[in-house]
Amino acid sequence: MTNSKGRFTRGRKAIIAALALCLVAAGVHVSLNTNLFGRDRVCGGLVPAGKAADAFGESGRISDGVELNGEANDPLTFDCIVDSTSFALGFEVKELRVSGERARGALPDATLDQVDGAARMSYFTGDTTGGVYGRGGWILLPASCTNDAGPATARVSLGEDTDPLATARLLTEVANNAAKKAKCAGEKPLAAPQAVTAAAQPSTVKDGEVCGLGGLTFPGRKFQAGSTERVQDRAKGIWACEVEDRATYVATQDPHLLAGIQASPEYEKQQPVEGLNVSGFDDQRIVADCSGTPTYFSLKTGQAFQDDTDYPETPKWSELMENFVKVAGKQYGCSGR
Repeated sequence: MTNSKGRFTRGRKAIIAALALCLVAAGVHVSLNTNLFGRDRVCGGLVPAGKAADAFGESGRISDGVELNGEANDPLTFDCIVDSTSFALGFEVKELRVSGERARGALPDATLDQVDGAARMSYFTGDTTGGVYGRGGWILLPASCTNDAGPATARVSLGEDTDPLATARLLTEVANNAAKKAKCAGEKPLAAPQAVTAAAQPSTVKDGEVCGLGGLTFPGRKFQAGSTERVQDRAKGIWACEVEDRATYVATQDPHLLAGIQASPEYEKQQPVEGLNVSGFDDQRIVADCSGTPTYFSLKTGQAFQDDTDYPETPKWSELMENFVKVAGKQYGCSGR
């Protein structure tokens, strides 16, 4: 009986020791590989850890890689880096950069206003306006955050593709928290989108119907079979088209974007285009009065178009812009000459 009892006692101790080891291992896993019991906000309180984890797309320990820094005279100009770390086998440290800036025209140069950019984004408009792509996105802060330096935007960027909707929701949280911190939040917080439009896929340009608009001039010496384009026409408030390496067109009547554009520094009256009174920063980005509604048009050309400019049959840039405003403007009620 004594031996049996001793074996029972030793067995029980072994089980208890094994359970203790399991608990320790579980505790180490929770501490090092998840954000349970960790900080619920990082980046100076602007970034909820849970939303950051969703954007990263997998579990990890959320922490400040580079703490929040910014300009003392403008709390909406800031920058920080959020890390996701884990000791799991094969896991690499991931970074998510969060920043805020005064974006002239409310259209960040690294997204909307560039060749090979605007038509590859998924947009959300309405009460909340922004755009996301595979590795990041931007959002416009409330109009009450606009000052003499222009509208405020927030951005996030990641090192690899992630879920666009998760990025949009993270952006919304960052924008609301930044607005609160700057004491410029509106009467109600920005609402995160329930869905975002799908990114446009490449297709072949049709002769005589560039960007799906009959009459839009091909941005080059002549129509070239096999040329590709992306047309983002599923976003309710923003239309964009990229003719690969040749031109990117953007048009919108989104009231939040237009208000930001018109409140930007250096926004001034420009030469009329197609008989329409226009204003803007330059002749590439203009706002036309279309039946009483401000309408934004942007055209940027790429290297392939530049390579064609030595040929006499290549349309001049100004001709492309006038043609774009004339053809695309029809869907916005623009009526010039």
